[in-house]
Amino acid sequence: MRIKFLSLILLIPLIGAAQSTPNEITGSGTGSSARKGFKSQYVEVSKEWNFDIGKIGGLGRPETAEKFAKIWDLFRKNYALNIDGAFAESVGANTPNNPVTQNEFLYFVTENNPTVVLSSTEKCPRCSGAGRRTALFNGNGQGEESQIASVKCIDCQGLGKISLTESIKLSFSGKLPSRTSKEERQALAIKPIPGGPVTIVDKKMTAADTTIQPNDERILILNEIKAKASNGDLDAEFKYAKYFEYGKFPIKADRKVYEKMLNSLAEKGYNNAFQELASIFWNRAINPGPGFRKMDPETIAEYIKWKSLYDGEIGNRLEVSEATQAEGQRRADAFRAAHPKPVQITPAEAK
Repeated sequence: MRIKFLSLILLIPLIGAAQSTPNEITGSGTGSSARKGFKSQYVEVSKEWNFDIGKIGGLGRPETAEKFAKIWDLFRKNYALNIDGAFAESVGANTPNNPVTQNEFLYFVTENNPTVVLSSTEKCPRCSGAGRRTALFNGNGQGEESQIASVKCIDCQGLGKISLTESIKLSFSGKLPSRTSKEERQALAIKPIPGGPVTIVDKKMTAADTTIQPNDERILILNEIKAKASNGDLDAEFKYAKYFEYGKFPIKADRKVYEKMLNSLAEKGYNNAFQELASIFWNRAINPGPGFRKMDPETIAEYIKWKSLYDGEIGNRLEVSEATQAEGQRRADAFRAAHPKPVQITPAEAK
């Protein structure tokens, strides 16, 4: 299970079993790809949806106490109350589960509307993990009879299980209870920790790094980077994104988060993000991983798009059709129109 909260889409705050006491679904989609390993096979499925804490347990609602328990538990592992009585990201936090923290969490959700990313591997719901399902084949009206047969489940590609990644936007539509006093919250505070943006990520550690010491220099460096990034430092935001590229203590590699953060930086006009994204799509076209096709025109068009946006020279080359080149350039032009560079005002002009 993972949780991600990215605020700057840099980070979105994390959340976590509690007694449960927030926007609308912007859309949901699924994409799948089979991956084979030494011990397991699975299909990756992604889903985006909204979770209204105020409607947990409602008739016909997708919000369940079980799902919230996972969110709340993970949040408590990653966020702690600081000396100002507010939640701030904290590596290795162990926030207690009590009425004070639950109360402040509702205010945190209301004020930040964080997005949580949960990852899990589970049985395919369509075939109940069997990998096959029953299907009815109708006769053709020319003597061929209808028949029932067992076929491979198309949802899990016959593997029986899926790797589910859920991007869950939290909200709270209920009436907020009276906020606990600042003094009560400060009583549970840990030492000050630089605040971070809002996307929650379950920072899974390697076996060698299971125990995190608060005075670890690597943690201090990471917290400094996050603090700068949350204040609009794009160089720091880029450094933080690189933690997810291949994994850097205490954060496990997560290419999806890495690419998502690069897209956020690109929307802010950060030039290095254009170069990184061009490299990603170039490699994806040449050496596609599971779920991608070699020399896919769609992938190459994205490469052309980011290459065109980059203010510099990119050494990677591809033989590209005129149609794909034109499509990539069209996408670059559309991106520029949607994300114009901010106008720079010189001191003389300001006068």
